[in-house]
Amino acid sequence: MNLKECLEKGFIIHEKVDRKLIEKELNESDYDLLKAKESLSEKDYKWCIIKSYYAMFHAAKAVLFDLGYREKKHIAIIVMIEELCKEGKLESKYLNYFKADLPQEKMLIIIISTLLRLLTITLSQQKNSFLR
Repeated sequence: MNLKECLEKGFIIHEKVDRKLIEKELNESDYDLLKAKESLSEKDYKWCIIKSYYAMFHAAKAVLFDLGYREKKHIAIIVMIEELCKEGKLESKYLNYFKADLPQEKMLIIIISTLLRLLTITLSQQKNSFLR
């Protein structure tokens, strides 16, 4: 599946860029990452994995919002990340992290932390538009 197919099937739609939505998603991502780290320190690995996934999911949604899209199905996020990798706008290792079977708990936190730092730094440096 590609971006065009996602648009045709309604899995992703065009939407006006809204900085408040972007900030909301980044805040949710930060919160989920914090809870994942807490869960890891409590050895609650199942909850750590769930919260880690959602931290990554909300960060990716922030990118979509900044690009002028809203996902209606989770597959659309993966498709968009694939498109950004093809265009050289995002390193393919982030796609691999998102699509991979969940690695060991500590590695998962490192992966998500790295992705979030990259996305947060990139978004904060771009005043007008992300990756355009």
